[in-house]
Amino acid sequence: MRRNLLPILSILLCWSLAWTANGLELVAPGGGEMDLQKNIVKYYGTDSKPVEARWNEMVLQTSYLEYYREQEIIKGKNGVNLVQNQPEKRTLKSLEAMIDLRREFFTASQDVILALRDDTTIQSGSMEWDRKKDEVKFNLKPVILYQQWRITGDSIIGNPDKGLFTVFGPVVATNDEIKIKAGKVIFNRELEHLILKEEPILIKGDNQLTATEIIYNLKTEKVTAQGVVKTKIIKE
Repeated sequence: MRRNLLPILSILLCWSLAWTANGLELVAPGGGEMDLQKNIVKYYGTDSKPVEARWNEMVLQTSYLEYYREQEIIKGKNGVNLVQNQPEKRTLKSLEAMIDLRREFFTASQDVILALRDDTTIQSGSMEWDRKKDEVKFNLKPVILYQQWRITGDSIIGNPDKGLFTVFGPVVATNDEIKIKAGKVIFNRELEHLILKEEPILIKGDNQLTATEIIYNLKTEKVTAQGVVKTKIIKE
């Protein structure tokens, strides 16, 4: 009698699964399954408890997670919450995210929100974060929310550890009293400065200021203008 032996392509893992390897700890309250052909492990959360992944100072929670073992890549779907506790607490939320553990490279898409400390939030449609280079990029209608300020542009490139973010324009920054327009704005969170470049305009009330470069102190509201400086009163 001849028997056909079929390869087992996946294994259903037990409920409430926990697994640790290479400093990565994964806990799946809803169990999981392993795709032996692609060498992928799939983890499931429950209605009340998400999948949780921990490594170094990172904690990631999501309802569904895929771990690509050979590439050491994590993919979270259906809502992702990532918390970094050092050097300062940062929280990343998005619908989907991918983390390359070897390269320390993060990508997030759809409803991305990165919270830095308690006073700075960056929202966008997509994000790339290279932790080794301390470089983060935001695209698709990015917005910086800092205290009472709202800064919008076409894209943002920043260094979270240094607190520096460059917004490429056209850029519009507003609070309750001031409106700023420029081709490029550098937001220095540590110095609490906005550096306005490329035909910057600062409007406060009926007064408009233009210059080659304008530095606005967010704390003291001091304005420093350089180059060709012009002021005028706006009449409606």
